Amino acid sequence: MSEELKELIKNGNSCMQNENYEEALNHLKKALAIDSKSIQALLLVGVCQNKLKKYDQSEKACKAVLAIKSDHIQALQGLCTVYNNLNNKNDELIVVSKKLIDLYKSANNPERASSAQSTHAKALGRAYKSDDLIAFIKELTLSEKEKIGDDVINGINDGIKSKIVELTEKKKVDKRDQRIQNQEKARQAALAAAGRR
Repeated sequence: MSEELKELIKNGNSCMQNENYEEALNHLKKALAIDSKSIQALLLVGVCQNKLKKYDQSEKACKAVLAIKSDHIQALQGLCTVYNNLNNKNDELIVVSKKLIDLYKSANNPERASSAQSTHAKALGRAYKSDDLIAFIKELTLSEKEKIGDDVINGINDGIKSKIVELTEKKKVDKRDQRIQNQEKARQAALAAAGRR
């Protein structure tokens, strides 16, 4: 790694620590111009974009890291953070959190595995995948179940809330469509009646 690249990453990280995310991105983009496959720079870009709520850009940076190293734990954690912030990415969150569980278990890191299990359980509940959630919970030990209990309940609650919102919106659209159809029928009837006179 060149000295210039190291300096740009260091400056980007420093700006990020001071919550100057836009300035950090400027340094990191220059770093990526030097080495487009710098995992360190890509990860920091992902964090900055996430902090700026530019989730699509954060996701892109994390996926770029995973294209270089498919089991990079920090990139997978970054994707979990992004997908947790986006309620419409539950299926992706389920896949990524399951991969993290497996990586943490193989690294014999039960504390991190527990955290990933909580994320996974919440995502299953949020995605309203009850059969998958039940199967997942059955595989856990009693202590693991105790650790993730609240997350399971919160995930299910989130899933129910989003389903209610979805159904409410659908009902509004259906009512609007029905109203438009009724108005069109009334207009056609009025035209037909006017034509008979």
